[in-house]
Amino acid sequence: MHPSNPKSKRSRKHVRPGAAPGTLVGDPRAEKSRIRVLAFGPDRCEEREVTDILDLRQLLEAWPTVWVDVAGVGDVQTVARLGELLQLHRLALEDVVNVGQRTKLDPYDEHLFLVTRVYDAANGHDSQQLSLFLGERFVVTFREHAPDPFEPIRTRVREGKGRIRTSGPSYLVYALLDAVVDLHYPALYRLGDEIEALETEVLGRWSETTIHRLHSVRSRLRGFRRELVPQRDLLHTLLQEELPCMSRSVHVYLRDCHDHANQLVDLVEQYREVSSDLVAACLSQASQGVNATMRVLTVISTIFIPLGVLASVYGMNFDPTTSPWNMPELRWRFGYPAVLAGMLVVAGAMLVWFRRAGWIGANGDARTPAPAERS
Repeated sequence: MHPSNPKSKRSRKHVRPGAAPGTLVGDPRAEKSRIRVLAFGPDRCEEREVTDILDLRQLLEAWPTVWVDVAGVGDVQTVARLGELLQLHRLALEDVVNVGQRTKLDPYDEHLFLVTRVYDAANGHDSQQLSLFLGERFVVTFREHAPDPFEPIRTRVREGKGRIRTSGPSYLVYALLDAVVDLHYPALYRLGDEIEALETEVLGRWSETTIHRLHSVRSRLRGFRRELVPQRDLLHTLLQEELPCMSRSVHVYLRDCHDHANQLVDLVEQYREVSSDLVAACLSQASQGVNATMRVLTVISTIFIPLGVLASVYGMNFDPTTSPWNMPELRWRFGYPAVLAGMLVVAGAMLVWFRRAGWIGANGDARTPAPAERS
């Protein structure tokens, strides 16, 4: 997953350098715009798909709350006409069509504009930008992709559940932000299950695939953190500042949403710590395996050092007939067996010493001998 880090082809700004502020230049690869409107009041609601922007004028005059949802930001003319009808600021509209914006909150005179990212499991565990405008009688949302993550909210409006029909646009904004935050719970719980499985694997027999999966988990956790921390800060700003069109009556609900964001950030930090510990455990086990191998090789080479000395001494072939000091053992009948026996005694003595020092045997893999133990 790469939340808050959209694909490079979508994160580039397409406005020509030096262009006037508020210039709208769309990405030709972006999805074409599709507008759905859900207008509602305390007693009833009306839902339709709009092809003519002028049809919105009648809905805005007839209903206390109008939710305009635009899926796809590839149609710049549609975005511009909608902005003219609702008097949305051109700088905000520029951020709408140039996706890849950071999570932020911009208050204007007649409306509130905010940008965040929505976890999109249907799009390869990626995330999409959500641009939201809050006015006195309307809420406008712009999404990059057609799959709608807010269908449960539409169902609540259609069925009149809770207070969503009676609390105005501010409450609708809270419901949308709450859904944006809560969409992370299932994904993080699945990630937690994956981390538990990896922990069991690390404690047993792991392979290079385990390391690759751990790095993948850590990468996704970094993405979640990049997405959730700014969302938490945005909710904190909504609670602390006096903002246009945002009713204080929804602050109690925003506090609950802010608590959810804090819980998710804490969960991400906990998972990051566990995954880092698992990576360290894998590296430690790999290092221990290398150390064990090096210990065996060191023991073998250490044993053969004195044996090599003995073999080299008796391989110099000095003629004992020339001098009585030239290896008189060569004339001894049992000289060859005696040298071999001496080699075996030396090798056996060294093995016993290594075992008592803890280099080999039952304790060989558990500890490194201290200097006092080696003496």
